[in-house]
Amino acid sequence: MLTLPSENFYPEYYQRYTSIVPDGDIFEILVSNKNQINNLLSGLSDKQAEYKYAEGKWSIKEVLGHIIDTERIFADRALRIARNDKTDIPQFDHDAYVKEGDFNTQGITALIEQYNAVHQASILLFKSLSDEAWERIGLSGGKNFIVKCFPFILAGHELHHLTIIKERYIPGI
Repeated sequence: MLTLPSENFYPEYYQRYTSIVPDGDIFEILVSNKNQINNLLSGLSDKQAEYKYAEGKWSIKEVLGHIIDTERIFADRALRIARNDKTDIPQFDHDAYVKEGDFNTQGITALIEQYNAVHQASILLFKSLSDEAWERIGLSGGKNFIVKCFPFILAGHELHHLTIIKERYIPGI
């Protein structure tokens, strides 16, 4: 079973996500997250999914778009490092990505479908990695990342946003 690497193998910033991942099989946790996101968001209308709980905050659609973009980027980082790419992979500005994502013009159903496809592709990528690939370390933004940290970061990132959606968005709809 894949275990969370020690905190020395990925930047401290991401421990805010990995620290909330429950114990257990990371692949089962990723599937559980997908099911929770689907159950929580699939019943929303487009208008409801455009709700923002405060001025300057993202809508539910934008939060989901952010989750999708982040998953794509972190799966790419995992793939590149797993394949022994020695390039220092650039960071990304998540606020700029959301601004340019135009998520509020997309239907919530289409965004959920996109999320499911991206999430499944990430899980399949992770399941395809060899023991050797999981242990590879590479750079992103000048910081070291071990490949096996990525499923935990993604799971924690999803759980973080699920909590915010449940606590701050759903009650206001």
